[in-house]
Amino acid sequence: MRLPRRQDDCRVRLRLYRREHFKNTKWEKVIIVNHFIIGTAGHIDHGKTALIRALTGIETDRLKEEQKRGITIELGFAYMDLDNGERAGIIDVPGHEKFIKNMLAGVAGIDIVLLVIAADEGVMPQTVEHLNILSLLGVSRGYIVLTKIDLVDADWLEMVEEDVRAQVADTFLADAPIVKVSAFQNVGIDQLKALLTAAATETEQKDVSRSARLPIDRVFTMDGFGTVVTGTLLEGTIAVGQKMTLYPQCIETKIKQIQIHQDSSETAVAGQRVALNLANIAKGDLPRGTVLAAADSLLTTMLVDVELKLLKDISRPIEQRTRIRFYAGSAEVFGRVVLLEGDTLEAGQTCYAQLRLEESVALKLGDRFVIRFYSPLETIGGGVVLDVNPAKHRKKEQNTIAYLDVRAGADVVAKVAQTIERYSFEIPTKKYIGKLLNLNQESVQAAVDSLLARAEIMQIKGDIVMHNSAYQVFLKRAVQALEAYHGAHPLRRGMPIEEFRSRIFGKDKATLAESLMARMQDEVLAVSGGTVYMKSFKIELSEEQQKCKMAIVAAFKNGAFKPPLVSEITAKECRDSALDSMVDLLIAESTLVRVDDAIIFHADVVSDAKRQVKALIERDGGMQLADFRDAVQTSRKFAVALLEYFDRIQFTKKQGDVRQLSKNID
Repeated sequence: MRLPRRQDDCRVRLRLYRREHFKNTKWEKVIIVNHFIIGTAGHIDHGKTALIRALTGIETDRLKEEQKRGITIELGFAYMDLDNGERAGIIDVPGHEKFIKNMLAGVAGIDIVLLVIAADEGVMPQTVEHLNILSLLGVSRGYIVLTKIDLVDADWLEMVEEDVRAQVADTFLADAPIVKVSAFQNVGIDQLKALLTAAATETEQKDVSRSARLPIDRVFTMDGFGTVVTGTLLEGTIAVGQKMTLYPQCIETKIKQIQIHQDSSETAVAGQRVALNLANIAKGDLPRGTVLAAADSLLTTMLVDVELKLLKDISRPIEQRTRIRFYAGSAEVFGRVVLLEGDTLEAGQTCYAQLRLEESVALKLGDRFVIRFYSPLETIGGGVVLDVNPAKHRKKEQNTIAYLDVRAGADVVAKVAQTIERYSFEIPTKKYIGKLLNLNQESVQAAVDSLLARAEIMQIKGDIVMHNSAYQVFLKRAVQALEAYHGAHPLRRGMPIEEFRSRIFGKDKATLAESLMARMQDEVLAVSGGTVYMKSFKIELSEEQQKCKMAIVAAFKNGAFKPPLVSEITAKECRDSALDSMVDLLIAESTLVRVDDAIIFHADVVSDAKRQVKALIERDGGMQLADFRDAVQTSRKFAVALLEYFDRIQFTKKQGDVRQLSKNID
């Protein structure tokens, strides 16, 4: 039963539908179990639409022009109830050469194809082109349907059947059954239904563990409801109310309603044909090639690394930078081919290539595509997407070829290792790796666990991983920076830690710095007193420098609560250029204490000041500035500097003009 078509409130319609269709069934337990999509292919006017009408009772030519001309222009959709009680979706693709781009949009996601050939004409140009396209897109199951058998005699039919067998000998339909039908006389229809039912039971379950993805192949508006899109859900699951993203526009939306074969549903899973009512989206927001997918699940790109295979019967080879039309899902985009293994690709040959597109597309590794010459239009080849986020390549780069060999292979662990190594400097998460490789998180985690066990990668923190080769680059960078720093500043303990983090790891990478510094400390680095230094580094003072050091210590110790400024130290043992470095060394060794930018005390003086502050507060119940100044017999300037230092280190706490001991002291 179809939903009522009058323009009333959708909730009323849904209640009516539930009451009529599920009188004895709890709504929440209704599950559509079949996820089987049938697609047609074949030359114009060979009876595809009539065949679907005979199988389903549904007219897929919905446009007036289609019905007037008797040909399919846009994609048509229907469904049929199989003999086992399951329901299959059917996609009727146009057969005319002018509408081949619409045919390509409909092939994505089909489980089995019906190659329709009219018995009175036999194999025709679009029969061959459709068969080539199906092979390029990885379709591997199908039946050959000879239609219009009521128009020919037995001898002719036998001759056509022999010719068809010869034409499909080297394709995935080489051993496919040939079903002879007459849609108008209802001959062979039951046999075809039985074959489709058997095929449905053998169809593998689609992957629902990945993020949801649906290439949109049709867009229309309904009064009172807004924009509706249709497509085959390739991966994952969706539900009413779920937030989604439209790619490559990166526009957010929400699913308001779901229909599967004109029945309302709360959810849909991979392998189902669906119609979705989207929130806050206009029809004009959805150009051809739009993909509806889970948020942050796809990358958009104008560069695509591919494995490209040319058909055997193309009219001319591909040369460098040949302009082409690129088709993937429902997208049609112009671009150019950059061959990576030579200057020319001949008919029937395969090579790695980079497609440089003129518009952004949303793809995943493993997606199939087709290319056609820009002009004159001719299907010339297709292949498999290997990388949706590549850099620009030059031809015959051996590193690139080796990289794509791994991408084209079946070793998931090798792909994950390669991807972690390539993206380590971008701090990749396991989720991002899964997005790049089109892997679910379980597969990524299994590969990561294997690589961790082999010590090829390291876990940074949380979801972040890094390849050991990248760690070695960071380690080398750190060692070189510290060695240079020690050479330039032999009297300093080490580089200030914030300067080290910024120079080695860059800004806004605190997690990376924390994890890698922890490992580096296990090996060659040390961190102390806010500085980073090589474990092997030791400050070695000459006899002259030792004398300078002792003179500076004496100057501050003798100065007591009236210490000298560094510029006032005139010890003959210290050259002016060494004074600042030697004072910094003494501060790093905790011999001196800097209480503000200009004032430094000997550490023993600071300890004495603490004792006196504590005694004054305990005796009087509080202490003012003048009390401390008089007690240590210093000037107001030095007293203020010391007391504000004690406040900062939470030794004291100022309340108005009175100071108390902090609760944080021992």
